[in-house]
Amino acid sequence: MSDTPTWSEAERKGKERELFDTANRVQYRRYLEANALDPVVALQPAERVKEVYFREAEKDWPEFQRVAASRPESEVRYALGQFQAQEAALGPEKPITLMDALQAHGIFPLLTAHQDSVPHASAGAETPGVATPGSPIRDTTRGLINAVCLDCWPSLASIADFGLDSQAHYEALYYPLRNGEISPEALDAALGHGEKLTALARNAPSNPHKGVSFYTSWDVMFGRKAPDAPESGRARTGGSPPEPEPRHTRGTRRR
Repeated sequence: MSDTPTWSEAERKGKERELFDTANRVQYRRYLEANALDPVVALQPAERVKEVYFREAEKDWPEFQRVAASRPESEVRYALGQFQAQEAALGPEKPITLMDALQAHGIFPLLTAHQDSVPHASAGAETPGVATPGSPIRDTTRGLINAVCLDCWPSLASIADFGLDSQAHYEALYYPLRNGEISPEALDAALGHGEKLTALARNAPSNPHKGVSFYTSWDVMFGRKAPDAPESGRARTGGSPPEPEPRHTRGTRRR
């Protein structure tokens, strides 16, 4: 291959950018395939994964441009041709994640938005159901939503942060979340605050346990008063989660 330039300066810059974009598209497709079973990827829509991937990839553009500018045209041309061939071999882009499959079957549309890899520390507003628009939600909130999505019992961290003392407590949030009556932001704003969780649950039409009262480990830590008569028959004391009960027909019983 000849190193005699045939591109103008503007064409050269355009080809460098084309190479960068093509390489990232190929690498993204391979990343999605290689990490298909990773919960961080599987439990987000592919479009969200793609958005985050390319946003991070764009940070490498200045360094890529600096290095590419130092290479002969023949190398840039060759690399571009290689990545274009690889992209063509991959065929039309049809990557889906587990979340895409669940949503395609109408199982759980709640996580279409508000997924972000960065947790935040704000407990939100004082009014139940209100949180800062666009704020990313915290890990245990996301964990509880994912458990509802996958129809399984949530992690110990989510149990503690949301006061899930019983099957009734879980169902009081489970059904409203599935029916879109409690948003991820509202749930996150109520994390660790029994009174706010109680208000959210009792105001949700699909909650089958209207008398439920929440009391979390955080309430104990901050000395908040326990509810007088929670539906579970006891106030939360920070002890172990409830023992398994017979499996519910919709899968909300602890496994």
